[in-house]
Amino acid sequence: MIEAVIWDIDGVVLDSEQIHAETEAEVAGNFGIIISPIEVIKLYSGVYIDQEFEDMARRFDRNILLQEALAIRRQILARHVEEGIPTIPGASEVLNSISERYKLGLVTSSERNFIEPALNKLGLLDLFQARIYAGEVKHPKPHPEPFLKAAEILNIQPNQAVVVEDSVSGFEAARAAGMLLIARRAEHNRHIDFSLADYVIEDLREIPKVLEQFKQ
Repeated sequence: MIEAVIWDIDGVVLDSEQIHAETEAEVAGNFGIIISPIEVIKLYSGVYIDQEFEDMARRFDRNILLQEALAIRRQILARHVEEGIPTIPGASEVLNSISERYKLGLVTSSERNFIEPALNKLGLLDLFQARIYAGEVKHPKPHPEPFLKAAEILNIQPNQAVVVEDSVSGFEAARAAGMLLIARRAEHNRHIDFSLADYVIEDLREIPKVLEQFKQ
């Protein structure tokens, strides 16, 4: 029986993939790297930010000062949070609806200082009883550790959780953790492989119908 739904956030709850891509392309430009937001999404969707900048440095043979890059990125993202990050259509409705029956967790490759203010501004943060952010686990996605840690906090077995994800690294992490996987297909990720998913959706409002199958 399913007891919990664990959510990725960027591109699943927050409509923030383009914001991240534009931000990271801008940061890279400070170090002489020319990369488009489209390339950032294709190469680094779901990738932990430290690993992203390390790979950029190798790929483009440039020296990226990681702490400086992260500081610039935080400043840009803080401006976006202040302006307000929109949600994916149906996200607020579905989260509030299913929170009455299921425990909710979030597992994200983004930092706490971006996700929490953004969700709090939308009135969604307190719906999540378990919150796992970038840098808070030894092994980030695609390793299963973030999802297993969320399950431990929620006091459930991994096979009692459904994960909602939109990136290959998230798919791999969820399946390695032994959880069911709902994959959200959208414009930013149509190029990726969805074969690991148990269910593929395009509208988050399909999720309650999927969960109905597991009621006892």
